[in-house]
Amino acid sequence: MERRLSAAANWFAAQLVRHFSGNIDLLFTSDAMNLASLFRLVPELACKPSVVYFHDNHLPQAASTQSGPFDLVNLNAAMVATEIWFNSEYHHRTFFERATALAGRHPELGDAVPLIADKASMLPPPMDLRFVSDVRGHHNPQRRPDTIFLETRDADIDLLNSALQIVARDRSVRLVTVGPVDRLTNACERTTVRESDEIGQAIGMLESRVMLSVKPDAKSDYLFVRAMLSGCRPVALQECVYQEMVPESLAEVCLCRRDPEAIAHMLHVALDDSHWAAHPPDWRRLFAPFDAIPACRRLDERLETLAESKVSTA
Repeated sequence: MERRLSAAANWFAAQLVRHFSGNIDLLFTSDAMNLASLFRLVPELACKPSVVYFHDNHLPQAASTQSGPFDLVNLNAAMVATEIWFNSEYHHRTFFERATALAGRHPELGDAVPLIADKASMLPPPMDLRFVSDVRGHHNPQRRPDTIFLETRDADIDLLNSALQIVARDRSVRLVTVGPVDRLTNACERTTVRESDEIGQAIGMLESRVMLSVKPDAKSDYLFVRAMLSGCRPVALQECVYQEMVPESLAEVCLCRRDPEAIAHMLHVALDDSHWAAHPPDWRRLFAPFDAIPACRRLDERLETLAESKVSTA
């Protein structure tokens, strides 16, 4: 990511200058782009409407006292963009907590944070909510009562290993994992699915009774959405984006403290729950904001409005 933050603007600027001909109506980019640098390198882009969609953010932690070379990249991008979009309320909140702390350490930024807040919106990423059911219809996988679907990317591996080792002392558990496994405990049998293999992931979810997530800073989680639609019972941390994905009425049985004993206990309960998969909550209704057709329509309409406005960020 550091390489992208430092070099992406230079690379895209070179491509535009050397190879692009035509009209640009709007610039749509992500948190990996140093938008302020791109505008300096290709000044005519600054006259176009622009949107930065923050899937993540690379601002320093609010409590940080150290300075790094990329601390201000996302803040500068947000300052020059016409609009900034976030993929969850949790991400929106943490971004501005970090931005406010960063501005407090850099008085020269003045009132930048309130100005940025005025152009911020929350737009959930579109997802195909029918994908898992389509995979079920074509492959007909059988659910196994001993199986846990687990994403390891960005997970707290030490916490995860401690919890799984506690569970493995009392029962045999099979894992279907997505993501790196080099540090994952060998206390459990496991099958690993490639991160690019979406059908294999859906089959793994449909074979699993439980979906486990211990990502301490999850800002959005499409695998969590798909796992719930597959019928898995969730075990996730009672923090991050999961607090807004799981309804309050289910929080007590789905979310737990960041503690290995608490996670292990909830895993035992979830693995013994044969009722959940047969009668899951109406996740399609709960995840309706992610439904691809209306979600894409909202994004398209907003982009059309911005493109027609010809708003200048110069």
